[in-house]
Amino acid sequence: MRGAPGRIRTCAHGSCYRSRNWRDLLSSAGIAHKRIRPYRPQGLTPSAYIARIRLEAAKALILSGESVASAAVRSGLGSDETLRRVLKSAAAKGH
Repeated sequence: MRGAPGRIRTCAHGSCYRSRNWRDLLSSAGIAHKRIRPYRPQGLTPSAYIARIRLEAAKALILSGESVASAAVRSGLGSDETLRRVLKSAAAKGH
């Protein structure tokens, strides 16, 4: 990334983050200068993680003899229809 001489240049991709002014300011404050990079999510989103935990809890309850409706409510899914929808979605994704 090119810019006018002496101007602070910032970029979310790291390779073009070369601001000496910023580095010097951080250095005078005792903070290490590090390059930044764009956020790339790794793994599950929080809502997907919660859905997976609820699904596993519902499966365990059903395997222990609980009714489908009761397992859905006790696992936090709300209703047996929601449990069926989540199960169908998880089966389509291969979980």
